[in-house]
Amino acid sequence: MRKLNDFLAEKATLVFGTMWMFYAFFVYGLLPLIPFFAPFQSQIFYWSGWVQLWALPLLMVGQNVMGRSAELRAQETHDTVMAELSIVKEELAIAREEREELKMLLAHLHVKIPDVIRQCDV
Repeated sequence: MRKLNDFLAEKATLVFGTMWMFYAFFVYGLLPLIPFFAPFQSQIFYWSGWVQLWALPLLMVGQNVMGRSAELRAQETHDTVMAELSIVKEELAIAREEREELKMLLAHLHVKIPDVIRQCDV
């Protein structure tokens, strides 16, 4: 039942959050100003209040559902980035160790064959 509620709330929020719905409600709000609809003014206002009674809580539920989805996506992204960061840190540590080994080998070569290293430096 929760999946159905979440699905309906999310879809309703996406539908209500469009400019077309704004235009529809804007026109609906102007209906009492048109002389033809003047006799129906009390019924139009009745339905307007009824729509507000169910639309506002529905929109809030939809926002909560969509917020949970965004939160889960953000947590997944965070976990992935942290895993990648740990891999990069491990590779950086290995690179530092290799650099230190190369420095020691270079120092050893300077001691063993100084003339060859000097020629390469020039």
